[in-house]
Amino acid sequence: MALDRSKVEERFEVLALEVPARRTGEFLKRLAPNLLNVARRKNVESLPDTASKLILLSRTVTDIESLPSDAAWVEELVSSGAVKVTKFEVTLGYEHFTAEEVLRKLLPAGMEIPSSFEQAGHVAHLNLRDSQLPYKHLIGQVILEKNKSVKTVVNKTGKIETEFRTFPMEHLAGEPSTVVCLKEHQCFFEFEYRDVYWNSRLQEEHGRLIETLFMRSSPARRVLADCTCGVGPFSIPTTKLTNGVVSHANDLNPASIHWLRRSVELNKLPHVLELEELPFHSERFDPEGSLLVIHPPGDARQFIPNLFEKRHPVTHAVFNLPAAGVELLDCFRGLDYDKQGLPRPLVCCYTFSDGLASLLREWTGPAAPALAGGAKDGGRRPGRHWRHSSGGAPGAQCGTHTAYVLRLLPGAPTHRGAYANRSATGEETEA
Repeated sequence: MALDRSKVEERFEVLALEVPARRTGEFLKRLAPNLLNVARRKNVESLPDTASKLILLSRTVTDIESLPSDAAWVEELVSSGAVKVTKFEVTLGYEHFTAEEVLRKLLPAGMEIPSSFEQAGHVAHLNLRDSQLPYKHLIGQVILEKNKSVKTVVNKTGKIETEFRTFPMEHLAGEPSTVVCLKEHQCFFEFEYRDVYWNSRLQEEHGRLIETLFMRSSPARRVLADCTCGVGPFSIPTTKLTNGVVSHANDLNPASIHWLRRSVELNKLPHVLELEELPFHSERFDPEGSLLVIHPPGDARQFIPNLFEKRHPVTHAVFNLPAAGVELLDCFRGLDYDKQGLPRPLVCCYTFSDGLASLLREWTGPAAPALAGGAKDGGRRPGRHWRHSSGGAPGAQCGTHTAYVLRLLPGAPTHRGAYANRSATGEETEA
């Protein structure tokens, strides 16, 4: 279905006041609540070859008597002949309406209107329902034209079924390129949106975690294992904006590592070490300032044990891969940090959840023993925290919340004074 802008046009008559041009400002100020007040439409019309202007009144004002009592002065001016009352036909076109208003006029009555979308750089990503698909190009064109920062509109055409959490998409409107450039937390990222995992709705969570765990001063060097690093939303800002942090970046997706290198170039990071094979920890991993270590593409299940075996003192581990992240947490099983003389890392994971009750059930499942570390806690589960974020895509059929989970291996630093995890109800939660 092609976009016919003329079908959006709307015409109606309003009451208008013909006033001396020199008094236009006075009338606009004093009658402000009672003016036409339509977005992207002026409340004044010029009258050719006269020294007068037309002040357009609200559609609710049917006559002068219907103005509020504090506008009685207008009636006096009309009675004296200083102001004339007339009518004016207002024409509102496509340019006067929002995307939602346009679609409400063009789509069949009763159809759900796509009111939100995820945006990565210049790309708007829709997740249309089956009933909306016959109108997908119309919807895409309206979204494109009504959002100045959008240059490309795509629609998700299938489920996320790849291990890289990418999804099939189709081009609906605008430029065909899906290579995006964007800025997040003072850092620049460039990547092919089709080939990597990126969730713009987690931007606030990314910043919260980085600030809480790495931006505060610490006497000890912090070592981050960014287990599912993607294009670097954690590793790049952590390395660029902090001092004394070593970030080991790993991802199973070769495309993510490719675009991570590109982000390194864009942000001109001074200390970067790229490895083909991880050596034992040595002084080369302790430079002045912060260091980004890029690992070859690999599974987090091997990445964490490898860091452990090569005696890298990981203090924090992040799994920024909703849905699949929790399944990777068994990589800690059997790792005796005390015996190796290594710190016990703080584990941070994202997962989809329908709510707090669902999250509790999930965290009493198979992943819980992997993080228990053999603690003698009398059956309690110390140091487990979570908070809910609205990170799910609009219209998603599975979990609509993204839960950010902190799980402390027994003996790890608590960070409780620095980070208040709160549930969707605003109360601090702990298992």
